[in-house]
Amino acid sequence: MVLSTVGSIATYVASKFVLPAGVSGNLVTTVDLQRIKVQNFTGNTIDSDSIEEKYQDVITDFSKADVLDEAFSWAATVATSGGAVLITSGTTGVDDVKLDDLSIQSKADAETKALNYLTSMAKETPNIFRSQANASLINLGRRVNFKRSIS
Repeated sequence: MVLSTVGSIATYVASKFVLPAGVSGNLVTTVDLQRIKVQNFTGNTIDSDSIEEKYQDVITDFSKADVLDEAFSWAATVATSGGAVLITSGTTGVDDVKLDDLSIQSKADAETKALNYLTSMAKETPNIFRSQANASLINLGRRVNFKRSIS
């Protein structure tokens, strides 16, 4: 099994995109929520530490879609100045400050890279992943129980 745990799917998704810290730090939770979504649709129990192969691609595609939606939301709310990300809500960030011989760089450097990456990506990308996941989910089907009633 290639991506048999929530953590391995989260690691895989993280390796595919440049993500802001707030999004990448919550990847395991995001993937687990998508596992629950697939579990609720199919009616089958999907263990987070032993995900069957037939569910892995669906959970991965839903996770990619949600992660990119969250990243685009982050990008829409972040302030920029001269290519540097200015983090103003709840956290402080420094991109490149120089004072004589003192130079502080990079808390926001990763955030700047994430923002630049996201601006080159089509806003439709999450919808493409979600459509793929929905098509695969429908192919999985649902568990159906029939009961006989005698009236």
